Amino acid sequence: MEEAYKKLISSDLEQNAKNKRPKNFKLNIFVSKDQKYQNLLSAEYVPDELPKSKEVIRVMKIWEGIKTDEETPEVSFQLLKNGEEIGEPKKFEGTFVLFEIENKDELDQYTVKEVGENKNSIKIGNAWYKVTYEGDVQKGFVVKNKKLPPLTPMEPPTREVKVTKLWKDHKGNTITAPTEKITVGLYKDGNPTGKTLELNASNNWSGVFKNLEVANGLGSTDYYKYTVKEVGEDSNAIKFDGKQYKVVYGRSMKDGLTITNEKETPPAPPTPPNTEKPKVPNTSTNNSLPKTSDGANLSLYAWLMFASGSLLILLGIRKRKHAK
Repeated sequence: MEEAYKKLISSDLEQNAKNKRPKNFKLNIFVSKDQKYQNLLSAEYVPDELPKSKEVIRVMKIWEGIKTDEETPEVSFQLLKNGEEIGEPKKFEGTFVLFEIENKDELDQYTVKEVGENKNSIKIGNAWYKVTYEGDVQKGFVVKNKKLPPLTPMEPPTREVKVTKLWKDHKGNTITAPTEKITVGLYKDGNPTGKTLELNASNNWSGVFKNLEVANGLGSTDYYKYTVKEVGEDSNAIKFDGKQYKVVYGRSMKDGLTITNEKETPPAPPTPPNTEKPKVPNTSTNNSLPKTSDGANLSLYAWLMFASGSLLILLGIRKRKHAK
């Protein structure tokens, strides 16, 4: 080879080749069979020791739940050896992420992890993703990010309370309402809430308080008690057109509350005063029998006369005995 080198380059190559040729280079000559083309001489570097063969761990990324027109988020992957981070993270740029391993005999000690993932979840921007890992170091890893739907914030439960107005007379019969409308106020645990309802003939004297808190906080068992009060009533009484109505509250939150306006019984007219003159007793000494039409009095007088006569006869008999 060096003879060819000498002929192509210089006549004194043999003398100087050992001094001018770099170490660890091998000369290669390619002789052209066609005279139109020149011959080619090349130098190939030959290291003292050949590099050890390396293994490559391949990581592929898959996105789920992302629209076709939606921009793919940026992510990076970290190589781990026995759970410890090795080297710097590598950014995923749409194809594969490759990690080189020096010792292929230690492949089973390596894994990968998506940077920022915690307990198989990761938040990127304003969205949350579920992260799953598939594959191994031999076949390569596939990391899937599934976009989760937006979280719905937990809200405390609410309830409704229905209120119905009833009009009755003092006997419990339904009567015509004496007014076009009334206003009902809502109370929570005895305290006014500021919420009111207008009840009238158009809504059949009925309404519903909506979106009321059930308890004092989410998950609490301190349940609220709702009651109502007719605006304008005082001590369970109210007047319409100058007439008094008794206000009665009934039923429950579950079944719906009722407010009954019961028309009170009109007062009885006052008893007129007694204008009859008192009778003057008869002081006359007239022995004549009193005039009376009462049969009972006549019998009384007859009995008295009989008793008086009998007494006089007995007295007369005793007087005669003493005289003898």
